[in-house]
Amino acid sequence: MNTTPPNTGGSKSSRHAIAEGYMWATRITTIAIEMVAPGLGGMWLDKRYDTNVWGTVGWILGPIVGIYHLIQIAVKEAGTGGSQSKREGKP
Repeated sequence: MNTTPPNTGGSKSSRHAIAEGYMWATRITTIAIEMVAPGLGGMWLDKRYDTNVWGTVGWILGPIVGIYHLIQIAVKEAGTGGSQSKREGKP
């Protein structure tokens, strides 16, 4: 007996729509934190040790790491499902 719900709404996977939403919300939140946390941490280090370099380094490296992670997710998603026409065997 198949207990998996039917794939409705054109989703690429057989997961429930709410599960897909939570998955994407988690990914977006993670990327946002990856972009902001190094800058905030660098600012904290600058205050603590009376320097001016770590905040700048954090605000430069944070977005680089976040964009790299975003590209990884995009490549993974493009490789697992592809477009609708590719799944249906159309050129």
